[in-house]
Amino acid sequence: MSMRKAIAMTVIFTLIVFQVGGCAYLVENNHRLGAGALGGFIIGGVIAGNGIGMVLGGMWGSAMGVLIGESYDKQIEIRDEALKKYKLKDGEEKLVAELISISPQTIKPYSTTIAKFQYTVLAPKNIEKLKLIEKMVLLNEKEGIISQTEREVYRKQGTHVTKFKFKIPEKIPKGDTILIITISSEKQSQTLSSPLKII
Repeated sequence: MSMRKAIAMTVIFTLIVFQVGGCAYLVENNHRLGAGALGGFIIGGVIAGNGIGMVLGGMWGSAMGVLIGESYDKQIEIRDEALKKYKLKDGEEKLVAELISISPQTIKPYSTTIAKFQYTVLAPKNIEKLKLIEKMVLLNEKEGIISQTEREVYRKQGTHVTKFKFKIPEKIPKGDTILIITISSEKQSQTLSSPLKII
């Protein structure tokens, strides 16, 4: 792994530590990385803002390949239901990343796993749909970004759940890996992360 990639990965994990520490939601299954440049950073949780996205943006395109998968989407709450959870100021747009889980989390190369993530999008009532970009990145402690994919979606206001079924790359090194999902609108960005163990 190049020094540039190692530094970028260290910055990503540091951002995860500091930003998750200030969030209301924290994944129970915290995890520590093993030996190597990444040390013992804590991962897992919901990361607010676009700090992770900015660092990943500098590494975007350095992946070994495309993360192959299928997405299944469902809206579970309409706007009025989502407004019971979050206050919205006049003219405000709100994007809130809420949950992420992966099953199974311990997996062999070239096997299939499912990531489930949930977020809420709100805006002034006259806006029917908002354009979002969802980016998925598989980050390995030894090799950096292994694979990545992104898609453009248009969401009605409310809470949405996506199940992303994907195959672990065949040549991924064994060890600690993270799936990082960044959801971005024109005005905001939210990031979720969850650990994987490649055996």
